[in-house]
Amino acid sequence: MSRSGLSALLGALTVAVVHVGLPLTDPTGYSRQRRNSLPAESVMPKESPSATSDSGLPVTDAQPRSNLTSSQRKALRGMAHDFKPVVQLGKAGLTPALLRSLNEALEQHELIKMRFLGFKDERKVLCNEISARLDCDLVGLIGHVAIFFRPARDPERRHIDVKRL
Repeated sequence: MSRSGLSALLGALTVAVVHVGLPLTDPTGYSRQRRNSLPAESVMPKESPSATSDSGLPVTDAQPRSNLTSSQRKALRGMAHDFKPVVQLGKAGLTPALLRSLNEALEQHELIKMRFLGFKDERKVLCNEISARLDCDLVGLIGHVAIFFRPARDPERRHIDVKRL
C-alpha cells in the first residue's frame, strides 16, 4: 500500500472514531442532552386535584417517601424474593380489615409481600396510602406484588437489622 493510500485510510478511521462519540439514546428515544433539557412538567406529571381513583384516593405519580437508602431497599428486595404474599388486596379495596391484617403481618414478619388482585391500575396510589397509614416503607412494587418493611417496635423481636444491610 502506498503512503498516500495509508494516510487516506487513517484519515477515514479518524473520522469514524469521531462519529462514534455521538450521544447515546435511551429507550424513550430522547438523547441524554435533549431529555435533560426538557421542562420538569413534561418529565414528572403533577397531581391533578380533581382526579380521584375508584377507592376515593387522589391520583398521583409521586414516589413514596422512604427512610431507607437504595442499597437497603435492594437488599430487602433480595431477602423478600422467595417470600409468598401474605396479604391480598381484592375487589373490596383498602378496608380497615385489610389494614389490620397488614399491620399484624408487619408486626410478626417485618418484611412482607402483598398481591393486588383488584385495583391493579391504582396500585401506586394504594401503596403510598398503605405506607402512610401503617408507618412502613414501600421497598418495591414489582408487577402486581408490593413489598413492605417496618422494623418491629420491640428491639428484641427484630429479625432484620437495616443498618447492617
